[in-house]
Amino acid sequence: MKLVCAVLAGFLLIWCSSIPLGIPGEWTWVRSPVADDFWFSLLPACAWAALLGAGVWIGSRRVEGCSRVERIAWLGGLFVVSFGMLGALREAAPPEFRAAKIAWVLYFPGSSGYFTEARKVRDTGEFLAHYVDELKNGDVLHQGTHPPGLIVGYRGLMWACSHSTWLRQGLLATQPEDLREAFRIIQRSSLQSPTPLTEHDRCVLWLAAILMQACAAATVIPLYQLLRLHSRRSTSWQLAAFWPLVPAVTLFSPKSDTCFPFVGCLVLVLWLQGLKKNSLLLYLMAGCVFWLGMTLSLALLPVACLAGLLTAWDLWLCRPEDRIPQPVTRLLRGLAAGGAGFIALTLVTALGTGCNLLEVWLWNYRNHAGFYVQFPRTYWKWLLVNPVELSVAVGLPLVVLALSSAAVVWKNPRAAAAGPFWMCLLTWSLLWLTGKNMGEAARLWIFLMPWIVWAAGPAWEAKMGQGDYGIRDLRRRWLFCWIGQLLAALTIITRVAGFHNHG
Repeated sequence: MKLVCAVLAGFLLIWCSSIPLGIPGEWTWVRSPVADDFWFSLLPACAWAALLGAGVWIGSRRVEGCSRVERIAWLGGLFVVSFGMLGALREAAPPEFRAAKIAWVLYFPGSSGYFTEARKVRDTGEFLAHYVDELKNGDVLHQGTHPPGLIVGYRGLMWACSHSTWLRQGLLATQPEDLREAFRIIQRSSLQSPTPLTEHDRCVLWLAAILMQACAAATVIPLYQLLRLHSRRSTSWQLAAFWPLVPAVTLFSPKSDTCFPFVGCLVLVLWLQGLKKNSLLLYLMAGCVFWLGMTLSLALLPVACLAGLLTAWDLWLCRPEDRIPQPVTRLLRGLAAGGAGFIALTLVTALGTGCNLLEVWLWNYRNHAGFYVQFPRTYWKWLLVNPVELSVAVGLPLVVLALSSAAVVWKNPRAAAAGPFWMCLLTWSLLWLTGKNMGEAARLWIFLMPWIVWAAGPAWEAKMGQGDYGIRDLRRRWLFCWIGQLLAALTIITRVAGFHNHG
């Protein structure tokens, strides 16, 4: 009943009301008119949903007792079908927000800006050496608040497309027709500019969109591993399948924000598994992946906060019988190995390119603070709106599942399995109360949305452990919840515009 109410509440808010989606005068999301081909546009999403649902249903019977090789195959299949699901959900949006949006979101600086900056770069080394000087100009939007990783990434894609004929041919052959038409429109309008859109540019933009979507879909793999820390395989498998149906992921694709959940989850998996196994290699890998994330965005800082809180939980705060042994030794080894990877890559970057990332991050932080000077926000209003916006962007059915875990962990609040729920809640609360994101939480908080799936683990695991629930009954319950999340996603994707304009 709660799930039905959640789906209905989302529908009434988005479709049947004129309540502003945000705070008028500061920031609001726009409702799109219903597409002329609305019902027809739902067919790809329904077809892929049937495929994904069937795969998860069958996999629920297999993953618990299958071999490691088969389990890897199942996870690989989940990634592939999740990739298709994200593309199909995108096609359910109004026409201008389907594949065509890839062209203008990534091309025009008003929507993103990193491709535009990458086109200006003639020498990547020189660009990095003078990156801090650019940040001192005080840009508070794209480049000024981000490290150089995204621009360098586009430079890498440009190089790859320039040096591989077969890659260019493949990218040109696989572009959807509405994306081709969007490129043609941009090309005609840019003929008089110093840098008109070229065939090479079209390849780079399409490749960037594919990689962003692949990263978003691949989040299911580290998310499954996070769930596995305290849940059985079937529980983890079923919950991970909710991720492709998180509305914000489709709504804001192909923005770089959609790849941050994969990086964040991977950092947490490597670190927590390293803590559990006392593995120097996993610690080192966690530090390196965290460094990579920090070259893309400061959004990964709360991930480090969560990792620290979970470390304290597993080593000292949970029940004595659940604590990981040798806490001081493991912590010191982890900090040494993870810190070595992070510091080494930072030093190599500074020595090899002249780019001092510590200074870059400091200027990014300052410029982010400057955003609210240029665009004032009312703290107390966003304090109220942000949790609602986050809940709708994640999908209200999924939020209901996550909140159901509160009753479970409250009964045994210091159990090891309660740690992710409490620490995810604490980290988000700290981020929420600081007011670092006042507006656009639906997009800027995508990196933490896998935590809500993770937080649903205790409640779902408790259902799995109840003797009166058979495997078939639990799969039916999962299917009911999953369909509710699908309906919530379609409700938002078909009516909410994730981007305000084309330029």
